[in-house]
Amino acid sequence: MVLSRDGLWLGLGTSLGVYVVDARTLEERRFIETGGPVRAVAMSADGSLVAAGWGEKVRVWRVEDGELLLGFEAPKVVVTSLDFSPDGNYLAQGADDKRVRLWRVATGELAQMLEGHKGGVNAVTFFPDSLSVASASDDKTVRVWSVGNGRLERSLISYPAAVTALAYSSDGLWLATGVSNGEVWLWPTEVRGLPQVLRAHTGRVTALAFDRGAGRLVSGAEDQTLRLWAIPQGSLERTLRWPVGRVRGAAFARDGQTLFSGSLEGNVEHWRASDGTLIGALAGDAGPVQALAYSPNGQLIATGSWDGYLRIWRASDGRLAQVLFGHAGGISDVAFSPDGGLVASTSEDGRIRVWETGTGKEFATIQAGRRGLWSLAFSPDGRRLLAGGWEQILILSFPEGQVEKTIDTGPGPVYGLAFSPNGELLVSSSGDQTARVWNGFDWTLRATLFGHAAFIHSLAFSPDGTLLVTGASDGVLKLWDTREFAVINTLQGGSTAVNSVALSPDGRVLAAGSSDSFVRLWEVPNGRELISLSGHFSEVKAVAFSPDGRSLASGGWDDTLRLWMVR
Repeated sequence: MVLSRDGLWLGLGTSLGVYVVDARTLEERRFIETGGPVRAVAMSADGSLVAAGWGEKVRVWRVEDGELLLGFEAPKVVVTSLDFSPDGNYLAQGADDKRVRLWRVATGELAQMLEGHKGGVNAVTFFPDSLSVASASDDKTVRVWSVGNGRLERSLISYPAAVTALAYSSDGLWLATGVSNGEVWLWPTEVRGLPQVLRAHTGRVTALAFDRGAGRLVSGAEDQTLRLWAIPQGSLERTLRWPVGRVRGAAFARDGQTLFSGSLEGNVEHWRASDGTLIGALAGDAGPVQALAYSPNGQLIATGSWDGYLRIWRASDGRLAQVLFGHAGGISDVAFSPDGGLVASTSEDGRIRVWETGTGKEFATIQAGRRGLWSLAFSPDGRRLLAGGWEQILILSFPEGQVEKTIDTGPGPVYGLAFSPNGELLVSSSGDQTARVWNGFDWTLRATLFGHAAFIHSLAFSPDGTLLVTGASDGVLKLWDTREFAVINTLQGGSTAVNSVALSPDGRVLAAGSSDSFVRLWEVPNGRELISLSGHFSEVKAVAFSPDGRSLASGGWDDTLRLWMVR
């Protein structure tokens, strides 16, 4: 994440591309797709240009219309950092090949190749007068170079570990440097004195920024904190914990009263600097989606991602409505309550968290699993909440959250849970390649379904409850008659794992999301394949039909939620 020097625009690099956002309203101005996960992003001082680096590529676009202006590539080099000079004439590029490259923005020509580091370059930043540029490296040094002739002007050494972040104060009097051991070293630029060493972080420092008056410094680190320091005293004023995720960018707003932080998980948080209050949040993408669900009225879609965030989207236009965080691990499943007033999520942290869909307030937190939770289901009457853990199903009263019963299942995690629409049957899938059918009232075992040759990841009932679909990691789907518990059809869903299955509200169409990035649709029960939907760039982990059957939602590990019109 980067803030333009005029303080008006935020640039956010994600796994899909670059977002340019109005820093005053957090409204999206421009999205530019890159075709690869962005490692570095920079904006020109006036916000008119945005640059992104991924792999060995660097591209520069005009923000107004998204037109590509420049492109640079250095074979077998990974771009790590970018910065525009304040005068707009140069773009500095740091890379893992130990070099800093200075490109002329007007022509795209290479102006300087700065060599001297003995380790990869982690960060670059220009001095406010644009005459020099600093670079931080894995070799435990910071080097300051002349832009005009490329000569080394100063070396800052004696660091205990790799230097990972840089920032000059706006008046040029201070250079802040972040270290991978969590320290921040504050150097005076006008005298050759020793630095102040600021200690508070417990993880790699990845972001630094001064306010415009140079009276405060914010540092962000992989310990999921932001720290505010008084300058020049070097005293710690405040620690901000949301948690904000693994911080990858930080910047003070134009007035210095608020600040922004950007995380590796693709999110931006907006804070009030005076008291550390979180003012707002913006999700740059959907995160690596593991689970999704439509609300009963079809107006909302909840996605649970491996970054630990639960996101609520408006189904009408696909806009993000809320970002909810509380889990200490990736989210494995999500479910709406039957009335749609609540949404629940499970996680590898062993907790169930329940949220109010209207306000985003946390309704309940239930510690339910010692070894993680993999699946979740509300009973049709909403009086019970079931969670699939390690070799067991936990049946909890709701909303009390008390464990009423524990059902022992097959070996390994319970990957899937599904109630029949009338609540008479509960089906679970485990790591022994079987599905088990339980009585939905007394929890006794009714049947064990054999036939798959791999783990069963997903389950779905037809609207009338007479058909059950199971999807397994060998790419096979099976359709079962729930009266006789017999297979009535077997479908091949590609050559890779079927991760999620869903039946349309009329029971006539089956959708499956697979690890080969496709979503496939079949006619039920005859098994005629209707279409294969392509668009995801990675595994499709979740699919769900809207309650009216007109659209299908799919989420994947390419950090996207996609909506398809299917009727």
